Amino acid sequence: MTVLIHENFIRKKVPAFTFPYILVAWVSYLIINQFDLLEPSTIQRIAIDSSTIRYGDYFAAIGGFGEVIFQENILASFVIFLGVYISRPIAALYGLIASLLATLLSQVFGQSAELVYVGLFGFNAILTAIVFSGPEKESGFWVLIGATITIFITIFLVHFDLLEHVGGTFTFPFVAGTWATLWLKSKLSLIKLKTNYF
Repeated sequence: MTVLIHENFIRKKVPAFTFPYILVAWVSYLIINQFDLLEPSTIQRIAIDSSTIRYGDYFAAIGGFGEVIFQENILASFVIFLGVYISRPIAALYGLIASLLATLLSQVFGQSAELVYVGLFGFNAILTAIVFSGPEKESGFWVLIGATITIFITIFLVHFDLLEHVGGTFTFPFVAGTWATLWLKSKLSLIKLKTNYF
């Protein structure tokens, strides 16, 4: 199903990102939950280990990299950050800034310290930052806009538990924030094009 949905997005020339996975996960969760086909997974049953929050704000920003692949371990997060840095240094640095911004904003807006410090507010912002990262000067602007939109979508959805009945937010804030930013970017490009034309 994920492949078929993704193929449909490709044909329509719309960037799907992780939306096919999210959609299939939501529907699967609803079906499984409706018919009690499986026990809740371990990760849904356990509380977050309080020892993981001792690292504080700066390590929480790195922790967002681990959460991209469902790792709460700080060492794993550093390894993933290092891997991104080796592949695309600018993407890793923009991602780190976006995750730090997510850590700070989520605290300002009163989100759970346990969730903040394991990187659960940072990983969607990291993904958005990676999409818009690049060597151009304007890349930083779009990373900031995209990450900020993504962060506020994450905070809103988590704060009100709006997607709890379908299994959680997953990477939906990243997809929604990136789509919104791409739309803004296209509108701005159109305005520039019209201005240059006249």
